[in-house]
Amino acid sequence: MDVRLPFNVEELLQNIFIVLTSILMIVLSSPWYLLVLVLPTAIFICLQRIASVVMREVRGEQNAKNSNWVRLKVIVKQC
Repeated sequence: MDVRLPFNVEELLQNIFIVLTSILMIVLSSPWYLLVLVLPTAIFICLQRIASVVMREVRGEQNAKNSNWVRLKVIVKQC
């Protein structure tokens, strides 16, 4: 197990809380900032959904390509 993992997780959580606190302070001081955040957030969510579907399909193709049956077919075809 990685001995640095707890430190990295703690640092990640600290950074997340710092960013969220900063955004909260900006929004509290200027509520119009929320309107600016809506469009990038919507774009990010759409891209994330598309990327997860694409990655799932690529992983499936890689698994199919690496299966023993396909390897056997390639070996037989080469002979």
